[in-house]
Amino acid sequence: MKLLGRLFGFLFAGCLGHLAVPAKSDVLVMLEARQLPFNCTEIGSCISTSTVLLRNIVDMDLNDATRLTQLLGQMEGASAVPDSDLVTMCVQAILPSMEDVPLSTKPELLAGHPGVFLDSASLDATEGMQGYSQYLQNRLLEAGVRILSKEEWQRMPGRPTLTFKYSPRRESAGCIIPYSFSLTLKEETVLIRDPTKKVSSTIWFGTTRENLANLNFQIADAVQEAVDKFVNDWTAANSDG
Repeated sequence: MKLLGRLFGFLFAGCLGHLAVPAKSDVLVMLEARQLPFNCTEIGSCISTSTVLLRNIVDMDLNDATRLTQLLGQMEGASAVPDSDLVTMCVQAILPSMEDVPLSTKPELLAGHPGVFLDSASLDATEGMQGYSQYLQNRLLEAGVRILSKEEWQRMPGRPTLTFKYSPRRESAGCIIPYSFSLTLKEETVLIRDPTKKVSSTIWFGTTRENLANLNFQIADAVQEAVDKFVNDWTAANSDG
């Protein structure tokens, strides 16, 4: 978020955000003009009573966006707006439209997904899971899932991460608890009621347990079934049909 300027009783502000397209360096710039009350002396106290005159979203090259903000910031009459006030303005701008967005099913959240980060080293370091990271990567790539590098993941909105959990077979009070393998796709999200708060949300989840009735069922089978569930949902969400 960046201030564009305050000029002659009008407040110009911009909310900047990177497009979720790794191959592009563009940013979305929201330009908003508000008319402030005539007797306004403190911007922060006048935002709630100001009037929105226009609001546009522009897909701009990062360099052009930078030059635009620098130009408006240098204009005579421009003054700084605290970041906290800019957050308030941007939140007020997006909240009405966010409330009207219909709820999505878990598979729908995979449609058009930009890719995931997979901690292969952690998977290979888990007892009983050695060697499965390469299998998992191959299956994801074959399905068209983009695997993000650590640097790409850090820049990606939401930082999507595909995690795993392996629980080995154990006994408790004379009962056998079968082993299980699960995959979870998590992303950082914000609350609609309070977009200043961010949480880690489960976008997709699938698990497979040991089949005690099938003596030939091995951990490799459990891993394959869990991956199959994810790949099938990913393919269905991104198919043209």
